[in-house]
Amino acid sequence: MKGFKIRGISIILIVILVVIIGSVVASLYIALTPPPTPTPTPTPTPISTPTLSPSPPPSPALTPTPSPTPSPPPPPTPTPKPTETRYDIEVAFPNLSFNRPVGIYHAGDGTDRLFVLEQEGMIYVFENLEDVNTATIFLDIREKVNAKGNEEGLLGLAFHPNLISNSFLYVYYTADDPRRSVIARYKVSWENPNKGDKESEQILLEIPQPYSNHNGGQLAFGPDGHLYIALGDGGAAGDPRGNSQDPSTLLGSILRIDVNSRSKAMNYRIPSDNAYFT
Repeated sequence: MKGFKIRGISIILIVILVVIIGSVVASLYIALTPPPTPTPTPTPTPISTPTLSPSPPPSPALTPTPSPTPSPPPPPTPTPKPTETRYDIEVAFPNLSFNRPVGIYHAGDGTDRLFVLEQEGMIYVFENLEDVNTATIFLDIREKVNAKGNEEGLLGLAFHPNLISNSFLYVYYTADDPRRSVIARYKVSWENPNKGDKESEQILLEIPQPYSNHNGGQLAFGPDGHLYIALGDGGAAGDPRGNSQDPSTLLGSILRIDVNSRSKAMNYRIPSDNAYFT
């Protein structure tokens, strides 16, 4: 029993001793352990309050604009009718009459006279007045002119631009034996300006004609002072010889000659700027 008691007391003492030692160790641990560094409390960042601009007044409610009703397309503009040009034919000289006239011409000499060609070979002159009743013979060359064919005869007339100073006029007529076209120059009579001097003829050109038709015949002076001559293609139907396309023949051409000078044996000169003359 004693031994149990001692052993029991010893156990109690040991327990007490362990508790005491543990308390001492714990106190030492607490004393030796540095206190924890306090974590700084973050300073809160002040929140800036934005300055609010006053809100604009609300826009008035937009009233939707109605879409315009498309207008109907305009009616098509009518295409204007071409202007009709009317010509009233009046007898210019009711008191005069001619036999187969082929042209009326002005001398350009300030006298205001008119000249009419008759195909048979006559040239008449008269005053340019509506009530004129007399036309006199200016030139009669019927004995030279061949007017047997319907398109033959005295066909053209042109007065020289310097008629007042040189008295020259030019005619185109057809002749026969052989059949040919003749371009000739005449002079106005020095004694009577209403008469041509039939003895003054000077032939400039003679062009052979194969047939009696398509002789041309127009004469005119150009602004260059040269005489222009219109020659037909030589006749028959459809230009069977192809004269109009043949530069080696004068037929089917418009000629231009200088009647103010002469060249060799010719009573005229070919202008130097003639592209067909070399």
